[in-house]
Amino acid sequence: MFWNKEHEQLNTVSMNDWLPLVVTLRNSALDQLPIAQEMWQTKSPQEIVSLESQMSADLDASIRVFARTHQWPEISAIESFYLHVRIQFGLVVAEALATPDTSKPKPQGSVFPSPPQIFSLEDQLEWLLICAWNNIGRKSWTVSTIPVSRL
Repeated sequence: MFWNKEHEQLNTVSMNDWLPLVVTLRNSALDQLPIAQEMWQTKSPQEIVSLESQMSADLDASIRVFARTHQWPEISAIESFYLHVRIQFGLVVAEALATPDTSKPKPQGSVFPSPPQIFSLEDQLEWLLICAWNNIGRKSWTVSTIPVSRL
């Protein structure tokens, strides 16, 4: 499968400027959060989506703390559930941004331009898990969570 080949290359390619974002999301963000799967068992898809929107400001605040300190503030199991959802979205986007440039004999760098120097890892985390989530992530997740006939 094409994606598996690209994913392997992502893991073995020389460092590019988007990889710290991927590594931070994989290793720091996910590893520190407890898993809270019980939401799927106790609430309807519509309730799950509605509650995420209601909790958005609190989730954004937790993300800002993590972006600055690389530590999550004290969070509830429900917040952990929604942060996992955002981080999974963030990983897909970050891994796409870090896709190695395979047009060269030895894959290196990224297909996408490097982030500007002023776009710190803190800014990248906030942009990805707050701005990008609010613009496309939530819509994509909602469609995948609630059957289209019920939207």
